[in-house]
Amino acid sequence: ASRESGQVQGRQGGGPAALSPGPAAMASGGQFGGARGAAPKPPERGVFPLDHSGECKEVMEEYMRCLKDHASAAHSCRRASKAYLECRMERNLMAKEDLARLGLGEQDLAPRAEP
Repeated sequence: ASRESGQVQGRQGGGPAALSPGPAAMASGGQFGGARGAAPKPPERGVFPLDHSGECKEVMEEYMRCLKDHASAAHSCRRASKAYLECRMERNLMAKEDLARLGLGEQDLAPRAEP
């Protein structure tokens, strides 16, 4: 096709079809998002909803203060971390999990003897 006739080489006409994505884009899920009809999958382990209503904000702020006070040494803030995770689990903001499996069981929280 010639440029003089207003057509771009390889495409016919100047209507909406000229602007649509090619077959490769359509095969990968369309122009504006994922594959149509694909079944949703649950979030990966460790991914959980945000606390939009601030149900655990106070506990989270306590944990963040602890981290700040202890130069981001998380081991010093294990009790605050446990309280935060418990708050989230109680309010279904994350899956219930045995805290011992997360390294926050009572034996993990006991003060460690210095060698």
